[in-house]
Formats: sequence, C-alpha cells, structure tokens
Amino acid sequence: MYAIEKGIPVTRAFRVPYRYPFNDMEISDSFFVPDGAGRIRSTRARCSQVKASTGKEFIARVVDGGVRVWRVK
Repeated sequence: MYAIEKGIPVTRAFRVPYRYPFNDMEISDSFFVPDGAGRIRSTRARCSQVKASTGKEFIARVVDGGVRVWRVK
C-alpha cells in the first residue's frame, strides 16, 4: 500500500537530451543511424516530436545499413 502525502510540490519535468543532433543541423544536413532500419518508426516519431517543440522539420528514410535523417525546413 502507498502512503498519501500532502504538501509536496510538483517537480519540473526532466528534459532528456536528444540522442540525435537535431539542434545542430541546418537545412539539407543529414545524419546516419547505423542498423536503424528496425527503428524507423521510433526515429520518425522523434522527428515529429522535434518538429512540435522547435518547428524544425525532418524526414527519415531507410537506406542501406540503417536510417538517414535530413532536415528539410
């Protein structure tokens, strides 16, 4: 059973740093994720999250040996 506690302030959310170099990219830059083909959905989801928080747009495509991500806007 869990104890109920009162008066504990809500802590700030911890921001996890990007695993990928989204913040350092300029339009037309890309990076390669080796053996990432199995993670295309999670990579695309992360691109969408970055767009929602920064307005920068990225696309991810499966290429030989992994996934390549480009900044497009």
